[in-house]
Amino acid sequence: MKNNFIFFVLVLFLNTNLYSQSKSTGSFRSFTTVGSLIYSGTSTGKIYYSVNNGVNWTQLNSSPTNSTISALLISETNIFAGTQGQGIFLSSDGGNSWSTINTGLNNMEINTLMQKGTSIFAGTNGGIFKSVNNGATWSGINTGITNFSVRAIVLKGTRIIAGTNGGGIFISDDDGLNLIEKNTGLIDKTISSIVINGDNIFAGTYSGVSISTNNTDTWSDVHNGLPPINVIAMTSIGSNIVASTFGIGYIYVTNNNGANWVNADGIPGSVIALASNGINLFAGMYSNENMYFSSDYGYNWNNINFNYTKIEEI
Repeated sequence: MKNNFIFFVLVLFLNTNLYSQSKSTGSFRSFTTVGSLIYSGTSTGKIYYSVNNGVNWTQLNSSPTNSTISALLISETNIFAGTQGQGIFLSSDGGNSWSTINTGLNNMEINTLMQKGTSIFAGTNGGIFKSVNNGATWSGINTGITNFSVRAIVLKGTRIIAGTNGGGIFISDDDGLNLIEKNTGLIDKTISSIVINGDNIFAGTYSGVSISTNNTDTWSDVHNGLPPINVIAMTSIGSNIVASTFGIGYIYVTNNNGANWVNADGIPGSVIALASNGINLFAGMYSNENMYFSSDYGYNWNNINFNYTKIEEI
């Protein structure tokens, strides 16, 4: 697997030349990280990546769509791109070409992608779908779920944890065959984001953040310093949890599992996507094409002077 991944990275650079590209990027709506590599999908269907912690960015040679790239997943040599309205696209050649992989999907609005072993899971506005053949076919796995707008799916050990837009949290310990509601103590059942840090699970809701310290059995509100509003996205870096809110404060940070939150500096508006690569944090803005980064665990942010190129085949 390691050799395949190294080959995949080399494909992005060999037999290419780079030229300056000045077209609009679109706003950055999704991130995924693989080691030191960072990928970001935009509202205009473009995908960019960086191999040097966000200093420089390169646009993949082709775009899968002109729709919003709302979810990204890298699996060995495969890039999966989930969109808002056109389903899921797959590239197996470093982004040079794309194919639509929607067989079995009954909803084309993809909110999140997650991998467990050789299975790929897609959270859509029509439920959860699973593929065991790299997206060639999908099957719905929604037994027990009461709300089919799935906004977040994460993996904790072997447990699948899904957050829905009104039904709260559901878990599965059997690869999605059955989903069980886990909402005891949850501040709000409208879930926007989930992040795991150690033994703790944080759920970003429309009313703030809840934490579970017992693998989703119960939840408690952690809001000291955090306004009770929509937490759009979350990520973790070290012992810090970083949360983006809609409309007030924009970015908040806690280093004590939510007991206290501090409002970060340098973000001028709402953030729709967050990611960390172990060194830096990255934020995509909700209403403009700027990307921001933080190198101090989320307390201070700066606008990236977006230096990017586009790959052109010889």
